[in-house]
Amino acid sequence: MAELPGSDPTDLGDGSGGPPPPDDDANPAVLFHNAAVTRGGRTIWERGDFTIPHGALVVVIGPNGSGKTTLLQAVLGLQPLSAGSLEVLGAPPKQGDPRIGYVPQNYTATIGNAVRARDLVA
Repeated sequence: MAELPGSDPTDLGDGSGGPPPPDDDANPAVLFHNAAVTRGGRTIWERGDFTIPHGALVVVIGPNGSGKTTLLQAVLGLQPLSAGSLEVLGAPPKQGDPRIGYVPQNYTATIGNAVRARDLVA
């Protein structure tokens, strides 16, 4: 009896016959565990308990003041947690991690005339 295509768990379907990719749930890109951030005695958010798998497209939405920027700052190592833990690419977040690219929303305010539109597309 012939096997159905894709029924071999060691076949990636790309002709390589290699093993399947690692389980991203076991090694997420970002891992928050019971995380919280407090600023000036005010809890910004708490009970952050989630993972983001490698290669995921993630959208962070919410009203003004809900902690979206604070969440990104924590991932970038710019904002410490007041509780819980956070891992980014398997390690605690650190400012200036060369594995992470980030362009802040207001980056043009800090560069003045240093960059022209032509420089951005050239």
